[in-house]
Amino acid sequence: MLSILTTRICGKPASSLLRKFIFHPMGSEFPALAMKDPRGINELGGGLAVTTRDLAKFGLVLLHEGSINNKIILPKSYISHLYNTLEPNKWQAGWISQLTPQAKAYRSQLYFAADEFDAGAFFAVGNYGQALYINPKKESIIALTSSYPQGVDLKRFSIKMKMLRVIANNI
Repeated sequence: MLSILTTRICGKPASSLLRKFIFHPMGSEFPALAMKDPRGINELGGGLAVTTRDLAKFGLVLLHEGSINNKIILPKSYISHLYNTLEPNKWQAGWISQLTPQAKAYRSQLYFAADEFDAGAFFAVGNYGQALYINPKKESIIALTSSYPQGVDLKRFSIKMKMLRVIANNI
């Protein structure tokens, strides 16, 4: 919905605004690409493609409260809003929580870790296995690209999350 509104109000695809205001200022090496629906509207909820290195840079932005290389990319208040508006009870009542037991809550395409092993950590996942895992306590970021044979592979996802959590907590 946000992509539709952005496109209509600004007269530009939402992906061009992401490039201009987020990816370019953070120093991305390649332009972010976005799938379009039949009407030409970017599908940003599951159709954004960036390089692994640029995904890791975005992880740095999130880790450093919206900044990278002394540039403010996202307002610090937005990062605080992510943490302070989690609604674990609503999350646990939804069907997707059964598929992601690693998470206790969800907000803005980010899942927030469920247990003390990685308390404060959060992650994002994409179709076909891409992942971004951030553990602020360990100051660790792991970005992965992948190409599972099917879009959502819960068994592989579960194994990947265990791997990411162990690596990030033993750095």
